[in-house]
Amino acid sequence: GPVEVALLAADLKAGRAIAAVNEIVLDSNSIFGRTWGNKSHKCGGEEGEDDAAHAIFDALASSSVQTLSLGHTAMGPKASAKLAATLRLTKVTSLTISDNPIGDDAMAELLEGLKDVGLISLSISNAGVGVSSAGKLAELLSALSSATKFSGAVAKLNVTGANFGEVYKAGSLFFRVGNLPSGSGGLAFRNSCNMGDRIEGGSGPYDGECVVAVEQTTEWIKVGENKWLPKKYLIQIDTSKPCAFQELCEALQLSRVTDVDFSSCELNSQGIEFLSDYVREATGALNSVTVDSTG
Repeated sequence: GPVEVALLAADLKAGRAIAAVNEIVLDSNSIFGRTWGNKSHKCGGEEGEDDAAHAIFDALASSSVQTLSLGHTAMGPKASAKLAATLRLTKVTSLTISDNPIGDDAMAELLEGLKDVGLISLSISNAGVGVSSAGKLAELLSALSSATKFSGAVAKLNVTGANFGEVYKAGSLFFRVGNLPSGSGGLAFRNSCNMGDRIEGGSGPYDGECVVAVEQTTEWIKVGENKWLPKKYLIQIDTSKPCAFQELCEALQLSRVTDVDFSSCELNSQGIEFLSDYVREATGALNSVTVDSTG
């Protein structure tokens, strides 16, 4: 718990370790709050009020630790902010903070703090990565950030379970099913622009599902051969700017990342197309791209 971690921090800070400590792994310990047995439930835990364990971050500055793993420790916005403020003072090159309730905004702030850290490996899977933090990650990896320690060093990246929001191609006609009549879970395709011309046995997209139109009229969109949907049950998404996932893939193309994991990110076919472009046009020596259980 936090008390034991505080004692560990005191030992590290005082240099009482018999040998140089290069690696600290504290995974699946309730250090920063309560952890759940099911890591998928609310990112594995809930951050508490006790910040005694934050002392571990200050202690790292005077240690030789290069690998720090704090997966499934109930790290939340408070602990991640402290980590972001102190990590640049350490020798850490491998960081794991997966399965923690950090959240999208706090993760974006943490990533901003990592720009001056020469991390080689970063695992932030199932830690609330969303649109904001994906955008920040793309910014740090882009050519505009080539002078930072982070972009110049990071080679392994794990963002399993990230929620990239709507994944679309900029400028496309992209819609999300919504505004359905009460009790209706989906929308059936029509053969033409006629509500009565329903395709026999042809189920369509479910509530919340997204579709791309190849043609549109004032009241209808066409998504395929003889497959029409009424606009009154659709919400058009603004595609004037690239989506977060496209920006990230384009930044990765010019980065030094050699291994990346996008498992369980629920990517659609457009997301896979962006990944294909990344793999095909990567300027670095790409070793592996993992997309298990992604859609």
